[in-house]
Amino acid sequence: MEIVRIFDNLFAFKYDDESMHELERLFEFWQDIECLEDFFSSNSSDLQRDIWHYSSVEDAIFKTLKYAKHLQKKIVKLCTDDVVPKLQTLESLFKPLIDCAYRIEPFNMSKATDNWLRLYALKADVDVYVITGGAIKLTRTMQERDHTALELKKIEACRKYLLESGIVDSEGLIELVEL
Repeated sequence: MEIVRIFDNLFAFKYDDESMHELERLFEFWQDIECLEDFFSSNSSDLQRDIWHYSSVEDAIFKTLKYAKHLQKKIVKLCTDDVVPKLQTLESLFKPLIDCAYRIEPFNMSKATDNWLRLYALKADVDVYVITGGAIKLTRTMQERDHTALELKKIEACRKYLLESGIVDSEGLIELVEL
């Protein structure tokens, strides 16, 4: 596994079995109609939950394409636009993964959301994040489906990897990436 710098304050893991880093892989998946059709067909019972109010796989695909485009534009704007007000940073996008988390530790687990799309990341420092993965989350908890439970394992494994490598902040992260 390696870490790739995407913007000054945004990094992503690239896993050994993948050809792309996680942010790139996720946006490619979220914009691939055939992959989305397979996903929503396999998870169609989750679409019928009251929270989503969707009756068709096709509707879910079009909504996902829209959400992905919106989320991607927002990330690029937050990371590249010098005119963005100081309150609009990655800090405004990423929230603690566990809603009741209140302790500040090295590499707190975080999530960015746009409807059912999730980007999972580790917070390296104020406004500095490392993407570990992401998913389409249609259930209340990550443990309810294999694909989201896998993302939880990935974020925990990435945090452990960084800490065991002696990395505890963004300076260490930058040094690791530049090696």
